[in-house]
Order: sequence, then structure tokens, then C-alpha cells
Amino acid sequence: MVQFPWGKAWLAGVRILAPILGLLMAFSAAAGDIVIGTTATFHSAKLNEDRTYQVMLPASYERSPNRTYPVVYVLDGETQFQHTAADAAFLAADGQIPEVIVVGIVSTVRIRDFTQTDWAEAWEGGGGAARFRSFLADEFLPHIASTYRVSPYRALSGHSAGGQFALYVLTEDPALFQGIIAISPSLDWDHRVPLRTLQESIPKRRDIKNFVYFASSDDSGDALKDDQTLAAILKGAASKGIRSIYRPHPQETHTGVALPAQADALRQLFAGYVVPDAVVSKGVANVEAYYARLSSTLGMKISVPASVRNALAFDALHAGRKKEAFAMLHAIIADDPNSPEAFDSLSEAYQSEDSLTEALEASRHARSLADKYDHDNLAYYDRQLARVLRKQKVTDGGK
Repeated sequence: MVQFPWGKAWLAGVRILAPILGLLMAFSAAAGDIVIGTTATFHSAKLNEDRTYQVMLPASYERSPNRTYPVVYVLDGETQFQHTAADAAFLAADGQIPEVIVVGIVSTVRIRDFTQTDWAEAWEGGGGAARFRSFLADEFLPHIASTYRVSPYRALSGHSAGGQFALYVLTEDPALFQGIIAISPSLDWDHRVPLRTLQESIPKRRDIKNFVYFASSDDSGDALKDDQTLAAILKGAASKGIRSIYRPHPQETHTGVALPAQADALRQLFAGYVVPDAVVSKGVANVEAYYARLSSTLGMKISVPASVRNALAFDALHAGRKKEAFAMLHAIIADDPNSPEAFDSLSEAYQSEDSLTEALEASRHARSLADKYDHDNLAYYDRQLARVLRKQKVTDGGK
């Protein structure tokens, strides 16, 4: 499992945490395969077939047994899982989104599963969307929930016919997924059934608390008009509770748009996760209030990220509020006692106070945890520990 240690920086007098990006290519680490996820098979009674799926667990999953995570389900996992998993890991490591579980659902007969109607004049074998939705709701989602530590928040991402299915779920069962990502969806299916269904169903809904991300590609003519129609429908649905964003990508092909759109969709799904510096500068209470409002907006519990709490702790330390600072750092550890990053930060704080005995203890524990949980940048913790040992040697007069 790919993991990212936090680097340290000071910006405008505020210590913030940022990951050491690029560790996916850190070949100085121990030899071995780069593993982004696992593959498993699940038998569906409703579909009468075995279905293959892929799972990427967050970097903190193994070390945080009491923590649950939002899940992003990705249709057409055979083509869309790997880049989505990489995007999610990278953005979470950079503090732009919370850590998520990514589940890719490998397709068998995608036209059958993703389309509402059998459009025989153009494609044969369509019309199985209702059965596939039932498979997700009654079989697959409960299976994932019983196998992994998931939070209630779920998002569904689909491209092309998969995007069409994602919009279908929005119309038929909006509570199934709180987030809908439709990338270059097939809006022209069966004389624009997806658009007609949305136009008919949304006015009948009293309250739809969903976020919908819609991205288009290099469409022109009627396809471009369909994109604009969908964008208008979603914008008009704001009064029903739908939050939506439309991102046109005229420079991207129908297939290629999935790459930039998926990364952008993940950011927008958790828009506001990065707290503004102006809020952080006003202190803990303002930060907590900010994330409480964000939780209400997104429809999911968003705790104050450890990186933000760490920044607040070092703010307090630099302001001379040492007791408050160390209390906050120890609180971070209490919430995530197996985090090497948290102990590394505690060591940094002790070093700034010339408390080298405590710093050494924290640094040794950070290094031990990094080793225990196969941290991808164990060498970083080796260097940190060596640095504290050198400082202590100098303090002891070189003995």
C-alpha cells in the first residue's frame, strides 16, 4: 500500500504539513512491487455471474483500526480504477481531500448493465440498469460494508455509458450515493432517455441532497447541445438540494477526458476540505466551526485534519503557549496512536524547545512505527532519528 510521509515547512510563521510528493517513484526504498490495490471476486445472485472488483485502501487503513472511510465506487474498473486510485492517494497525501477507499467494479457486459432501455436499433442487449442498480444496492454495497471499514458516505463515478448509469441512479435512487460523478456520459442513448428522465424525475423530488459533477469532452453539434441541456437541468435542480458543477473539457477526447476530470471531480466532491489560512489564523474555535459547517454542506462528518491541528499546535508553540501546543500534539497522537508522522511532529516540537531526551524518544517511536507499517519512506525517519542523535551528542559534549 502506497503511503506518504509528511514533510515540514513554515509559511508566514505558521508551521504546516505537506507530503513529500513523488514518493510513488521513490526507488531508493526497499525493493519490491508497487501495489496500489487488491482484486477480488464476488458472486451476484441477481446478475447470476461472478463480478471482479478492485480495492485501494488508504495509507492509514492498517494502522487505524477504529477509523472509517468514505468510499468512491468506480465503474469500468478495468480502465478507470488505477488512475482514480492514484489520484485519490495523491490528493489525500497532499491534504486536498480526506482519505477514501476506492472500489473499482470491473465490467462484464457494460451496455447491458449501464443502460435504462434496450435501444435495439442502435445497440443490442441494453436495458439492464435497473437490475444492476439492484445488484449494487442489495448485494455489492452491503458486501463492501461488511468487508471494509466504511463510513456512510458513498460516491459513484462513471464514464461514458457508466456516466449514463450514474445519472440514472440519481433519478431512481438518489439516496444510494451522495456523490455522483458523470464523465462524458452517453446522453444520446435511445433518443436522449437520460435527459428526459432527469427532466421528468427531478421536479417530483422534494429534497435531493446530492453532489453531481458533470464533465464533457470535445463534443460538438447535437452532443454539445445535450451537454448544455444537462448542465442547465442540474443548475435548475439547486432548489431541490442538488449541488452541481459542470466542467467542459473541449481539448479532451471522449476517452481521454476521464483522466483530468476524475482528479478534478475528487477535489470538487470534497470542496472546502482545505481550510483557508485566514480561518487557521483565528484559532482552534474558528477552525472547528469551519469544519462543522463543511460537514453540513457535504453531508458527511469531516473532522479537523491532523495536518491542520498540527499547524495550530505549532502556531501555539511559536506564540509561547507551550502547554497548549503540546496538549494538541498529544491529542493528535491519542486519535492516531500508530501514526509515525504524529510522533515525528512531536519530536520536532521537543527539538525546538531543546528537550532532546523527549525528542529522541518520540523520534525513535516514529521510526519504529514507520518500520512496523512498511512506510514507503523509512529512510526519512532514519535521517530524522540520526539528526536528533547528533544534536544530543553535541549537547552532551561529543560523548
